[in-house]
Amino acid sequence: TLLANVTNLFCRYSTLLNTKTVITVAKKRLSDCRKPLTAACANMATAHGGLVLVGHGDSRLFRNFWMLEELGVPYQHAPALPGSNEARAENPLGKIPALCDGDFVMYNSAAINTYLGDKYHAFVPSAGTKLRGRYDQLVCCLITEMDAQALSIYERHELSGKAIRASAGVVAHASQHFNEVLKAMGQELLLSGGEYL
Repeated sequence: TLLANVTNLFCRYSTLLNTKTVITVAKKRLSDCRKPLTAACANMATAHGGLVLVGHGDSRLFRNFWMLEELGVPYQHAPALPGSNEARAENPLGKIPALCDGDFVMYNSAAINTYLGDKYHAFVPSAGTKLRGRYDQLVCCLITEMDAQALSIYERHELSGKAIRASAGVVAHASQHFNEVLKAMGQELLLSGGEYL
């Protein structure tokens, strides 16, 4: 899950990192291998106890596609754009992704992956353990420090600089903060001796 989150961030912000990844190919492969359902079909699948992932593949939903593929569990994909009626039917904020597991619905890509890891006893450490504490720390750091702060600020000011008057100081600070957090997280992972580094 952590690897999927980091890779998704790298892919979404390749301009900031000045790198291309093979994840673009993986996104296309994942979108090609799942036949999307209509919202009506998604409701039927949900009613019968199946997993349905609601959202658009070129978003944070990719994290959940990746997790489900790694788990090897069957699921359905119901395409929905942010703010659409389909998205609002599963998330009152109208954001994507959402996961329907029978009559249980949840949203937020990181929370969905943690739930799936717990449910299928894979990729996510057991609750109440030190390893789980470290996992939660790293996932929360990705969400709050990298994605919500550094990358969102950078994206808002640098990538949309023509529409919004970009502040060089803000962009430089966001880039510096991103690099500091990335370095700290990399060091944490290196010292952890985890099998995914």
